[in-house]
Amino acid sequence: MLKARVHGARVHKMRGAEHADAPKSLKRGVIEDRLDPRRQRDVAQFGHANRGGEGVSSQLGQAAKRRGVGHEQRSGQAGQPGELALWGRESQRTTGSPRGSFMSYELFISRASPYSMKIAAMMAYLGVEHRLTLQNAMNRYAVIRRLSGRTMVPMLRRDDWALSDSTAIARYLMRLPEHRRRLWMPEGVDTLSFLLEDFSDEWMVRWMALSRWLNTEDCRHVERIIGRELSAGLPGVGGLVGSAARAAVVGRMEGWGVSETNRTTLMASAQRTLGAVERALDDGRLYLFGDRASLADFGIFGPLGQYASDPTGARKLTSSDYTRLRAYLQRFNAMPDGEVVEGQATDASLEALEALMAEALGTYWEVMVANLEALHRKKRPATTAARLLDGASFEFAPSRYLNGQLQGWLQEMEDAYNTRNELFGAEGAVLERALIGRVEALASRPEAADLLAAYPGLGLR
Repeated sequence: MLKARVHGARVHKMRGAEHADAPKSLKRGVIEDRLDPRRQRDVAQFGHANRGGEGVSSQLGQAAKRRGVGHEQRSGQAGQPGELALWGRESQRTTGSPRGSFMSYELFISRASPYSMKIAAMMAYLGVEHRLTLQNAMNRYAVIRRLSGRTMVPMLRRDDWALSDSTAIARYLMRLPEHRRRLWMPEGVDTLSFLLEDFSDEWMVRWMALSRWLNTEDCRHVERIIGRELSAGLPGVGGLVGSAARAAVVGRMEGWGVSETNRTTLMASAQRTLGAVERALDDGRLYLFGDRASLADFGIFGPLGQYASDPTGARKLTSSDYTRLRAYLQRFNAMPDGEVVEGQATDASLEALEALMAEALGTYWEVMVANLEALHRKKRPATTAARLLDGASFEFAPSRYLNGQLQGWLQEMEDAYNTRNELFGAEGAVLERALIGRVEALASRPEAADLLAAYPGLGLR
């Protein structure tokens, strides 16, 4: 049982540069444009249309330059959200070196990006000194693409060193020697947390995007936001930009299975996931593994926070069925604004996470396995289908990217077994059996032989 409950939690308020006389340890997370949670519904878009500096966004960048728009977002101005990696982890790229620098970190984000908000909240929780900069029509080319080669966010910068990809940034931050507080990642929890983070980055984001872009009300809401922000206030351009962005985003989503064909399947998964997170918090824990946040918490906050910021998701979560989930999301929404809530209990039962892990194994794992099978056909099909835990079919385009994600799961497992006998610790036996059962089933498939041979530490024969 937990030793602490919500009423015993500590609330840390970090107001950054607002209080010049604050202790140095509290001068964290200096924010150019404060992320007031009350404004989340006004910045609910996900993804943008253009890549490589071409088209409308490039023209807007030139227009902004002519109008004298600075490289950094000024407090009180609307941010210009940039192009996001719609699916999964943005391609990782590192330039330069952060060592020997006198500049604090700068994190470029879009409020519309689940990955951006994941890292913004995490940096605030850890207490890493940084400045938060909203991506706009100018800095996405003058800074972000110059340093990373892409116009994707989040991007962490220190002088001429830069790192993109939310998971790569998270792991980098976790390795920093000094934090105000650390993520709760002991043995057992660490492996499960890594896997659940990947599930949220790669699967939960699919049903979030479907709700955002394929519901008429949400889509129109997003189009208006994108139009206002990307047009930089140019009259007569906003509506065109918003419509163009939607068309490009929806076109890219179909290959990843975010389509009307899969609407029922994805939203059924959303319903189960919302319920699983609510049940995980039912004993009063503040976060998934107790009263201290883990990497999985920030991963799950990314898509859940965005879903809750859209009209459809916001209405859904007003239900009394999601009281604890709403409070959970509010804790993360408050972090970039300087408020961190934590407690002392770290012995929360892993049994509460069985439904959430079952969802990951019954959906995302099955998609990765179906993807592997499709890649090994003599001629790769344009589309394939996975049979999910509820018997529903999920259609998508097979890709090497998804195969890499499956390898990532196997690597996490092998790394854990190389250091201990139990994958998720003594209390995670049920979760371990469920995952090992999936791996053993995979081992019976001829197309998996070469893949599994690369992970001898799993002990498969």
